[in-house]
Amino acid sequence: MQAIILYLILSEPDPMILSTFIIPILIYCALIMKHRFQKIDSIFREVRNSAIIEQKSNNLNK
Repeated sequence: MQAIILYLILSEPDPMILSTFIIPILIYCALIMKHRFQKIDSIFREVRNSAIIEQKSNNLNK
């Protein structure tokens, strides 16, 4: 996929090819990255919440 994008950019395409191929591919890549970052964010949120719960339980045990 990266090779296709690089070829299309380096071959100096007309704007029609650019809007037909490259822009949808870039939008698709952006959506994939957004989904991955959301998964990573949810993992960090889960870890943070469990750390807060553990800290509260440690404070109650003191």
